Amino acid sequence: MAISKDDIVERNFRITNNNAIDMHVGKRVRLRRTLFGMSQKQLGVELNVTFRQVQKYERGANRISASRLCDIS
Repeated sequence: MAISKDDIVERNFRITNNNAIDMHVGKRVRLRRTLFGMSQKQLGVELNVTFRQVQKYERGANRISASRLCDIS
């Protein structure tokens, strides 16, 4: 049985036991970041957080506050 790219992405997001909404928001942040051609480090600099924090946001490991979502947008 072949493993699709979507299965790999889903597995990476399921590593943590997080709220489905946090994971969905994180996926959307990653999608928009990649569409703009930004690295996690570049987004982190803009938000004044580390790239590891951006990774946690995108995985859904850490919840993104409303004010941080406004900054991201």
